[in-house]
Amino acid sequence: MHRAGWERPDCAAYRQGLVIVYDLNWFKATLIEAGVTVDGIGEEQVKAWYCRLHRIWQDHRARRGKMVAGGGGAPSKALLKVNSALREWLRPPGTSGQAFTVEQCLIHRFDPVKMEAMIWLKEATKETIERLDIQRKGVRGDSLTTSLLLELYYFYTEVTHKDGLSDGGPAYRFMKTFAEHMDTLVVVKKKSFANLIRKAHARRNTPAKIPTEID
Repeated sequence: MHRAGWERPDCAAYRQGLVIVYDLNWFKATLIEAGVTVDGIGEEQVKAWYCRLHRIWQDHRARRGKMVAGGGGAPSKALLKVNSALREWLRPPGTSGQAFTVEQCLIHRFDPVKMEAMIWLKEATKETIERLDIQRKGVRGDSLTTSLLLELYYFYTEVTHKDGLSDGGPAYRFMKTFAEHMDTLVVVKKKSFANLIRKAHARRNTPAKIPTEID
């Protein structure tokens, strides 16, 4: 059964553990569950918070999409297999001066466009694998869960006007409540929670070093 107040679409987002906010009353109830008093808060303010939370969810969904097969991140096993097979299959036979195997000739039939397309696909898969590897290994960042929690921490400070952090405190309960509703695969651990968020906040707000230009 899916949680009340959330749409359960028959789509990749749900299969990835992601869910979609659609009910403002659910949002109010979840704010109360997370320890936020909504009495006396204007409807427009609640709607603004609701829209802010939805943007956080959309950004998280986009990041999650880069970690599933076909969505980016590490090259998929299928892509690696395709490239490996093409490199093996397009290798010249190396006998009697032949440039193509019989199988290759039966496919391209000596059409220059088809010959080029076969080579292009091999090179394109190779370049894609290299680009994905560079993006994955060359950029240091927070994990998917940590990024979501940090955004929810900023959301918490916006809603409550408080910024205190402790393992198991009000911020922890708020972020755990919303994170686990937004992504059923997220596990929010109490141990070292405050330290995790402080470090992520420091990384987010540390200016990148600009390399010194060398003549």
